Order: sequence, then C-alpha cells, then structure tokens
Amino acid sequence: MHHSKLFSQFAVSGTNTIEMLGDYSTISGNFRIATTGTELLVITRMMVSVEDTGSFDAEKYGNGIVCTNGIQVVVHDWDDSLIYPLVNGAHPIKTNADWGAYCYDVDVKDWGTGNEFLVARWTFAKHGAPIYLRGKGELGGEHIDVLLNDIYTGLVHHHMLFQGHYLSQ
Repeated sequence: MHHSKLFSQFAVSGTNTIEMLGDYSTISGNFRIATTGTELLVITRMMVSVEDTGSFDAEKYGNGIVCTNGIQVVVHDWDDSLIYPLVNGAHPIKTNADWGAYCYDVDVKDWGTGNEFLVARWTFAKHGAPIYLRGKGELGGEHIDVLLNDIYTGLVHHHMLFQGHYLSQ
C-alpha cells in the first residue's frame, strides 16, 4: 500500500536556509531538495518568488541585477552525477523574462506602493510528468540542485519552493 505525505521545502544544502540572497560569484550557492531513506519523492511544481525595490525590467534580474552565469536547475543521483538538467548551462536563467521559458505562469506584482515581486509557477506535469526522486537508503538519494553563480545581494527576497509528496511502500 502507498501512503502519501505532502511536503513543501527547500534549503541550502546542509542547512535550513531558504533565503537565496548572497554573493555566489566565487563560491556557487547550492540549494537542494533531496530524498531521505528509501521513499519516493514526487515533485509536482516549483514556485519562484523574487522581491526587489523599484521596477522590474525583462532583461535584468529583479530590479537591475546583471547575471553573468545565471541559475541552473539540475537533477543529480546520490553520488552527484548528473541525471538530467531542468535548466542547464546552455540556457540558464539570467533575467526576469527567462523564467517565462520554463514557467508559463510568470507575473510581476505591483500594488502601487512598496516593492515589486516576480512570481513564477513551474508545473512539471505540464512538461510531461512530475519529477520522481528515488531514495537509496544509507547512500542518500536523488536530488534537485538549484545552482546560483552570481551576486543576488541586491534583492530583498529570493525564494524557490518545491512542492509535492512522498510515497512510501
């Protein structure tokens, strides 16, 4: 019998940090969602939220950040070998508009006062199927890494959240 357990989590590898602000230009920021034990993790979507002061331009990230390397999203096996890229080095996310290449639902919110923010919803089933990550017991398991290689200290908030459920047997 299969049992489902909902989850909604994401953090810097090895920590509980979910805020993706920082200077990752010399040391990559590696944010990871990983399986535990032998459970199967079914990831249905990824939610992105970028908050910044001022107006967002399509050709920049947030309000005026220039990304040289961009954001990559990749699926790795338990030993960090590449299974497949979701967003790879050939087409990384460097601008606000780049989220639209992967997510149909992208919107910039502005209520007339306060900060603007970009929200994006990447529903993996709309691309064909959810993402399945297998746990491999003591070895760890498959995982998704979001790799940041630019300076994101100018943003107010920068979050990405994976949602789905665990299946156990």
